[in-house]
Amino acid sequence: MYGALPRAVFAYGWIPFLIVTVLCLLFSVVYVLVHRATRPRYLGTTTITILGLFFTLISSILVPLDVFLISYMKNPDGTWKDWASTNDERDSIK
Repeated sequence: MYGALPRAVFAYGWIPFLIVTVLCLLFSVVYVLVHRATRPRYLGTTTITILGLFFTLISSILVPLDVFLISYMKNPDGTWKDWASTNDERDSIK
């Protein structure tokens, strides 16, 4: 899938995203556990709330990652880099 994508781009784009994903999950859990009502505590409601907050945060974080990966395919002068020169290579990365 990422055969044409240089390893540096893969590392600079996805490793920080994975770190932020874990931080978002931790934030979601802590935020919901701190701010939930004292009684009654329902596991299902808490789980759905944590997952909802987590997926909302992850969705907003995907936009900068997508912009980085797509903009990294071009040189500063607007031409395509060698590894992204054909439409097939660019489509495989997208």
